[in-house]
Amino acid sequence: MATTIQSNADPAGDLSPRLTAAIDRFDAALAEWLAARADLASRHDDESEEAERKRADRERAAEMALIATPAPNATDVWAKWSFVEHLVNADLDGGPSPYPATIVALTSLKADVAALGLKPWPDE
Repeated sequence: MATTIQSNADPAGDLSPRLTAAIDRFDAALAEWLAARADLASRHDDESEEAERKRADRERAAEMALIATPAPNATDVWAKWSFVEHLVNADLDGGPSPYPATIVALTSLKADVAALGLKPWPDE
């Protein structure tokens, strides 16, 4: 059985334009989430409640975009796993958020694993 990456590669082994575009979309969503987290953690001249809320809203929007963006390959599944781990830790530290992003992210991760035909656990 061919993996998604193998079936999306041409005979020379180059990635298809479709897979390349999917990788680019995922990388952009991951980069925006990381940038939003860094912006939220950074010190700013404007530390008002309104400015802080805008930065938190940016991070939430980036989280939702990353949740909704499928991981196009096994390497990106690991990046998404790290993202889900961050959400779980945030829920443990601060209590569950009003919107269950962690549950939705876990579901998204499971869908990515299934779509790529990856084994969720090794054979015994």
